[in-house]
Amino acid sequence: MVFQRLKTGKPKKLQDYVDANYAGDFDQRKSTMDYVFTVAECVINWNAVLQNMVALSMIEAEYIFAV
Repeated sequence: MVFQRLKTGKPKKLQDYVDANYAGDFDQRKSTMDYVFTVAECVINWNAVLQNMVALSMIEAEYIFAV
């Protein structure tokens, strides 16, 4: 794994990207939740996980992820 050293100077912006995939698991009909955090266009943390319960809509899948 390669780590890039962040140079001093301007403050670096922390960005986050989140998503919930409604019923992405075709066998169990569960949704997938994922997120990525970046600083200076370098990924510092990410995760993707299958939800514990079945959501009945995209809105519900995103609500489960937020809670």
